[in-house]
This record gives sequence, C-alpha cells and structure tokens, in this order.
Amino acid sequence: MMITNLRTAAIAGFMMAALSTVGAAQQAAPSPNRNAVVQARDPSRFGGLPVLPQCLSFAVERGNPATGPSMLLLKLTSGCVVPWHWHTAREELMFIDGQGTVDFAHFPSHDVSSGGYVLLPAKGHHQLTCKTDCVFF
Repeated sequence: MMITNLRTAAIAGFMMAALSTVGAAQQAAPSPNRNAVVQARDPSRFGGLPVLPQCLSFAVERGNPATGPSMLLLKLTSGCVVPWHWHTAREELMFIDGQGTVDFAHFPSHDVSSGGYVLLPAKGHHQLTCKTDCVFF
C-alpha cells in the first residue's frame, strides 16, 4: 500500500509539472481590462501526458493547473480508466457527454452521466472509469 501511495504521489507531482508546461503553452493571455474571453473550438489543442492513460486527452481552457485554479476540457474513450490518484486542491467535474463511474476511497462509487456533477475533496483518492466516450470539464 505504501509503494502504491508513493507511486501515486510521484505521478501526481510529475503530472502537475508537465501540466504547467502544457498550460503555459495553451493558456489564453489574461485581459487586463476584464473583457470577455472567447475561444474557438480547436481539436489540435488537445494533448496528453506520458503519466496519463493514452485514452485520455485534454485541453487547458483557462489558468494553469500547476500554479492555481484552472479549467480543463477532458475527453476519454469508452473503457478508459484513470487509475487511483489525488489532487492537492479540490476538483470539480461537470460531465458534458457520456457515462462513467467515479470510485472514491472510503466512500461509495457513483455513476455519472451527461449533466452530472462531482465535487472531490482536496487529497481525496479517486479513480474514473468511462463506460462510453466521455467529455467533461
């Protein structure tokens, strides 16, 4: 169990460092006058990381996940499993399309689908399995 926790922590740390590079490259310039921000749909913005399953791709919509609040758009293929992990900050998931299951350490699993919402506490161990192709923020 200790090795699994250490491996999970190492993966989470590497993921945050790698996301900072991706986030910096994909982040829209902040507007000093607080104008609205509109981003066109661009499939080429989606990418992955070596520490993430190949069935998951994401685009940084706003912010930088390595340095503070951020919003990511994630796409997972049917059958994709994001293994047990945790985040330093709380995580909110808003399902746009698809069906999946979120497993929590010390809590019951929950099925989620289009329009569903999940709030994960900071450092709460969890995993996600998509039964169909999934898209969520």
